[in-house]
Amino acid sequence: MKINRTDFIKNEYIKTDKGKKSEETAVKDSVILSSGNTEIPLLPSSSQEIKTGKSVPMTITLDIGGKETQKKIMGQKTDKELILNMKHTNDIHGNMPFVSTLIEPDEFWVDAGDAFQGYRFHSIISGGREENDLMNLRDCDLATTGNHFYDYNGTWGGNFLIEKANFPYISANTKGLAPYAIAEVEGVKLAFIGVRTTEKKDLMVDPSKTKDLEITDPVEALEKSVSEVRAKGVKNIIVLSHLGLEPTPAHPNVVTDKEIAKKIPGIDLIIGGHTHTPTKEKVEVNGTRIVHAGIEGKSDVATDDLYLGQLSLKIDRSTGKITSIDHKLIQVDRSKPVDEDVKAIRNKYLMEEDFIGSQKLGIANTSFTHKIKTPVDSALGNLVTDAIRKSTEADVAVLDSNFFATSREDPPPSVLSEGEITMKGLTETSLWMGKALDASVETWNVPGETIKKLLEDGVNKLLSSKKTEGLYQVSGLTMRYDTSRPEGNRVTEIFIGEEPLLPDKNYRFTTSYIQGNWNPLFAGRDEASVEDGLKIRNIVADSIRDKIQINSAEEKRICPA
Repeated sequence: MKINRTDFIKNEYIKTDKGKKSEETAVKDSVILSSGNTEIPLLPSSSQEIKTGKSVPMTITLDIGGKETQKKIMGQKTDKELILNMKHTNDIHGNMPFVSTLIEPDEFWVDAGDAFQGYRFHSIISGGREENDLMNLRDCDLATTGNHFYDYNGTWGGNFLIEKANFPYISANTKGLAPYAIAEVEGVKLAFIGVRTTEKKDLMVDPSKTKDLEITDPVEALEKSVSEVRAKGVKNIIVLSHLGLEPTPAHPNVVTDKEIAKKIPGIDLIIGGHTHTPTKEKVEVNGTRIVHAGIEGKSDVATDDLYLGQLSLKIDRSTGKITSIDHKLIQVDRSKPVDEDVKAIRNKYLMEEDFIGSQKLGIANTSFTHKIKTPVDSALGNLVTDAIRKSTEADVAVLDSNFFATSREDPPPSVLSEGEITMKGLTETSLWMGKALDASVETWNVPGETIKKLLEDGVNKLLSSKKTEGLYQVSGLTMRYDTSRPEGNRVTEIFIGEEPLLPDKNYRFTTSYIQGNWNPLFAGRDEASVEDGLKIRNIVADSIRDKIQINSAEEKRICPA
């Protein structure tokens, strides 16, 4: 059964080059709809095809390092002009079933990274395989790697996905990948050059699993590739980028698409991703057009607005150069059914998820809860930190209160309910324990002085107005604090076991990899000394299995004055 693809389309936004004939036609045929504070023309379905030529099959050849592949695609052409139509995606984040239903195998399709990582237990189980299978099904032509590409089992996991893909991953600044592909259609050549962000801290995986991942400066890599393809006679240059549209508060000092366009003249088009900013308005910098699609915003990738991009490149056949670029965003409706062939792939991974999630672990005789702003230790915090400390044989285990959050904004209390405990139920207690991301433990030696600073930071977070910040949960230590004291001196007492904490003494310390990787207190640590551990979810599951029945209790590990 083939679903009507228009069922998935909520809105189609189009922006065209100013001063071009195609814009005059599009605007004339368009209906202006309000989208927030911006008016965006909505292209009616009767005008979807560009009417400058008949839609006909054309052969497109992709050359990557001398290896060629061919594919039949639909396009338009006249004696004077050639129109290459393509779909583009980025930051799909686990929504590929809904997007792939809107793409036909005979369409030219490129992806600008982060198809994977849907921040759900399902995505953890799939590990990118579902998205890869769907991209194979709809015959994706080219992709670049996003910052989440190596989330599942690090470099090994990424290489596994590359090996199973029927399409090439390109990245000029990632060692081991082809930097670019040269496409040729009707005698016209276009270079697609891949590039990705250099920020490794965004990887939701243990740093030890990506130590052999070498990512170089994107500007230098692009300059080199642009020079090479120009030397090969390629006149049209398209960058497939996962750098982001422009800097954000979370990433203020990174190279972005706009900076690339300023620094490297002559790029015709950047098809980008990473910042979750679909380009509903025309973006052009230094003569370079920039387009983004994908998820809009970062509250919840399962519900945020989602867009598929559509491009039409008009090419002068006499010069072989792109003369205009039409861009349209198609809003995807997740409530509509997917194609049967897409559904079959989806169901395969849902069965895996159900099998693992239904595993019975034990019985909770009482409920275990955690509130982000709790001024003391919590039953759930004690359960998890005890499990990881004992598993790693550490002196101290510490987890950020946010580790137990169940949502990204104003999270409700986390609860492991009384009664039978399943693996799925355990994952629902925390974003980081499988509900969204599968955090693992890291263990290394930390001086007492740093532990004191960390606990002081926890008190500051408790007093913060941010609803997602609170005290660190602990095992192996007890502490007292007084919020009336000056910042930096609020923790008044710390015991490691039965002994007072010594500032100069090293303690065996364990936490989640995300805290070890992101917390500035650990920025200077020796990564070679870090022991990569098991997934926290599995450690806690084993702890519950060992006890069979568990009870919660207040232990007063953390006491306010």
